[in-house]
Amino acid sequence: MTVEAAKERIGDHIERLDIHTPATIHALGEQTDIVASLIYDYESGIVYGAQISTNAPAAAEVITTLSHAVSSGLTVTELAFLDTYFESEINLPYSVANRLGEMGVIAEAKRAAGKAIDRNTVDGDDNLNGFQ
Repeated sequence: MTVEAAKERIGDHIERLDIHTPATIHALGEQTDIVASLIYDYESGIVYGAQISTNAPAAAEVITTLSHAVSSGLTVTELAFLDTYFESEINLPYSVANRLGEMGVIAEAKRAAGKAIDRNTVDGDDNLNGFQ
């Protein structure tokens, strides 16, 4: 679902988080970017939508994981800790899907503490210092 569709169906407590992370594809000797978004209900934590834009070969696995999260009604916490593969071909020691879940967990901790939420993160930012 898009943010607008989720707000119409679920309510105004819908959040969108975005990540932009570089990925090196060793097998092809090139660098590409991954841009992904997560749409979830910040009251329940349930994931309602996701988007990814990249030409990285491993994107199919990330898309499958995010599709599973949406269709299974996973929460951002479950997505953050979901057992995923090591993306060795794009040089990331974590899944982008896990990272989006991590961003949701961090956002909810900040919301509970009355702190500002970082909705757009470039990988390597100091404001995203969770599990990695």
